[in-house]
Amino acid sequence: MQLITTHVILKSDIGVHDNLFGGAMMSFIDLAGAAFASETAKSSKMVTKKISEVIFHAPVKVNSLLKIYGEVIRIGNTSLTLKLEARRVDVQSTNEILVCSAEVVFVKINAYGEPCPIKPPKTEVLEIEAPEKAYGEPVLKTEPEFKLHGKRDSLSDAIRIPEDAERFMDELDMIRKRAKAKNNFGTYDTGPK
Repeated sequence: MQLITTHVILKSDIGVHDNLFGGAMMSFIDLAGAAFASETAKSSKMVTKKISEVIFHAPVKVNSLLKIYGEVIRIGNTSLTLKLEARRVDVQSTNEILVCSAEVVFVKINAYGEPCPIKPPKTEVLEIEAPEKAYGEPVLKTEPEFKLHGKRDSLSDAIRIPEDAERFMDELDMIRKRAKAKNNFGTYDTGPK
């Protein structure tokens, strides 16, 4: 397991029985899990979907040092499952005692709050045939350029598939239409005059 975070337990974290309040412990675990999930998925857009079987093994008193550890159990298409453990540390002996454990599922979301793939989109290259010959002269094979997202890209650069597939399909159709409209002289055909 990997160390995620460390907390000093304050008086404000203590419940009615002079132990760490269970809600505070769950908050520590959820925050640590979210940070670890974001780091693992390489995305700050991770949300908690499920916290299962939170087990409180031992009490934690004020001024205790609490370390939270985590490990990835499973990575799915849009979610990942973490095993998280909170351990009380005896600073003099450096012994650690398990005080709480839980499994937490986090989901990566897009700008609309919908689940989206954790792994980065694959990169594809769109190939367009160069014009054959113009007026009996061979045409130099140059790569056409397209303006996407306010900058110029050549086809040698990979066209990245954005998370929003509908937007990608619109961009792909626009590229295809421009490629068909481009004549042998490198200008766009505007249609009949």
